[in-house]
Amino acid sequence: MKELFLRNWTFMRIFRIALGLVVAAQGWHSNEWIFIVLGLIFAVISFLNLGCSAYSGSCNYKR
Repeated sequence: MKELFLRNWTFMRIFRIALGLVVAAQGWHSNEWIFIVLGLIFAVISFLNLGCSAYSGSCNYKR
């Protein structure tokens, strides 16, 4: 589990985390709860490196 968080840190991953945190901070500043929630969701998804192309580079699935 520790290895999952410590590898594949690219510029885009850090940028997505920072962008999610900026959206959440701006939502906090303007008291818009939806932006706080969405910003934190995007930051957590980026931190955990989840998503369609996180590991294999494409959305491969069997039908």
